[in-house]
Amino acid sequence: MTKAMHAEEPIEPDLPIVDCHHHPRDTAGLHYLFPEFHADLAAGHNIVATVGVEVGDMFAAEGPAELRPVNETAFLNGIAAMFASGRYGPTQACAGIVGFADLRLRSRVEPVLDAHIRASEGRFRGVRVSAFWNEQYAPQRIQTRRAALGLETPQHLLLEPAFREGIACLSARGLSYDVSIFYTQVSDLIDLADAFPNTRIIAGHYVAPLGLGPFAGKHREIFPLWRLAVAKLAKCQNVAVKLCGIRWAGVGIEGYALDEQGGFDSPPSSEALAIAWAPYIETCVAHFGANRCMFGSNFPPERVMSSYVGLWNAFKRATSAYSPTERAALFHDTAATVYRLDLSRAADRSG
Repeated sequence: MTKAMHAEEPIEPDLPIVDCHHHPRDTAGLHYLFPEFHADLAAGHNIVATVGVEVGDMFAAEGPAELRPVNETAFLNGIAAMFASGRYGPTQACAGIVGFADLRLRSRVEPVLDAHIRASEGRFRGVRVSAFWNEQYAPQRIQTRRAALGLETPQHLLLEPAFREGIACLSARGLSYDVSIFYTQVSDLIDLADAFPNTRIIAGHYVAPLGLGPFAGKHREIFPLWRLAVAKLAKCQNVAVKLCGIRWAGVGIEGYALDEQGGFDSPPSSEALAIAWAPYIETCVAHFGANRCMFGSNFPPERVMSSYVGLWNAFKRATSAYSPTERAALFHDTAATVYRLDLSRAADRSG
């Protein structure tokens, strides 16, 4: 059951936003289908467009195993088609779609990628294969996700020849690669980025810091190690970073008890969240530049700590001192560019 969130009104409601990371789904106890998704998008922020990202849900019940994930892309494309009708407001939801394909299939992944492209009716932008690995930390949610995908994640997945042959197939089609790693794995991602300099790679979850499980309460001592990893990765010009899903860092807020999922015993205000998240946002922007950083909601998982309105309020408060150009990039332009979104029907509240 979702806890009641801190009630807030949207601030700066005209600021254009591309939500670069969200998960319409009905799995793992998270029910977030069209009604819930539409309610968040219509809650008052100017969500111009979104990028729907795979979560291992809505796979086909039958057919070849490698092709079953294509049905999730079809599902996300169905949501996109509903919004494209114009009946549900101006937002271009799922204007870009990131699906799952087992890149370890080597060249046999090619027909899978082509099937995703067809199912998306032109909205497919890339593949996400998470590569989280840490010898001390293997939370149940990662194990559950791997089981759903039929995916084993060895320590050095990103270095494996079979996996890299799959990356080459992505690159040949102009598709991007979304990856989630812990900051401790950054050397492998740098190696991959250097091997495929023409492939756009998007690192999720702030290049995930560690602050849960055995690392709980250690975010202050981990922060400088994470910051160094971010600085190294930022030298790879083909890598961008998503500023979403900071729960991995286990960032505490004074007066609130943190739980094992990275949420709180009672919902913090957007002001409190902005203060807690600012050092991570500032670090990424300082090293990557605003033109390689983008905000995403990571909804519905982030509902453990904030409402959709409160989350975007927190991002806006944390960047209030940034220049208009930097904020335009963080909230809209970077995502639109990286995911090659056609925003010709974008909402304009300014006039």
